[in-house]
Amino acid sequence: MDRGAGSAMVARMHEQGGEVNQGVRGLNRPPQPLVLRAAWCNAKPIVELLIARGARVENVDLGDLAIRNGEMTQLLIEHGARLDTPWHPEDPKLGTRLIQAAVLGRQLWLVERLLADGDDVQIVNGYGRSLLALALPWSGRDDGRDHCQDHCIAMVRRLLAASAHVNPLNADEVPPLVIAAYDGDPTVVQMLLDACAKSDASMPSALLYPRHPLPAAISRILHGRATALSVAASECNGDAVLALLKAVAPVPKFGVENRGVW
Repeated sequence: MDRGAGSAMVARMHEQGGEVNQGVRGLNRPPQPLVLRAAWCNAKPIVELLIARGARVENVDLGDLAIRNGEMTQLLIEHGARLDTPWHPEDPKLGTRLIQAAVLGRQLWLVERLLADGDDVQIVNGYGRSLLALALPWSGRDDGRDHCQDHCIAMVRRLLAASAHVNPLNADEVPPLVIAAYDGDPTVVQMLLDACAKSDASMPSALLYPRHPLPAAISRILHGRATALSVAASECNGDAVLALLKAVAPVPKFGVENRGVW
């Protein structure tokens, strides 16, 4: 639909008594404000019209929008959307804070603003992923991934500058260095090492490759733990391997049942 024609239609509906603050129900979701649905559709003229006609945006959940569309997120913030409204993703283990969604969406400008407002840079979600781990391009799935580009590197650099913890706070947390080694970008690996990331930090390999098709004979590998070096070698990320070896990373002991890395 043409955005201008859509705006005219919304204006006519409002003039005929349509409620601009009505909710729109989505699949498996509670009703969402009409203005938020328009923002998800990238319909800026309609968003602006709804706000001009009295649509309230102060308590709009910006989380999913921040992942999808930074421009629309910024527009709603400029019109009064609050930054402390909880995020309610479909998967609650992803997090409840806008800064987590902003990192996932690579919205550096929003992360900057939230950090300036004193947001918690040490927050960890239900999957054991800190902000640094969320910034890195690992989906936890084996169905493809992108690689750390300039915007990703800038996000990692900003979080490190804000003193985001680079080493896991407990055994259940995902080490950012392992994820960086999985991606293979030597710049990010070196940035984390320079920030004193522990090269021997590990994570359950079953979490790194949750649906990896392995022959039954070696399936017990998934009961071990993966280090940055073992992951970089497994993914054939030679530059990351070299960076880790220069940092005196321990060589993995292959075949140590249950306890060893692979």
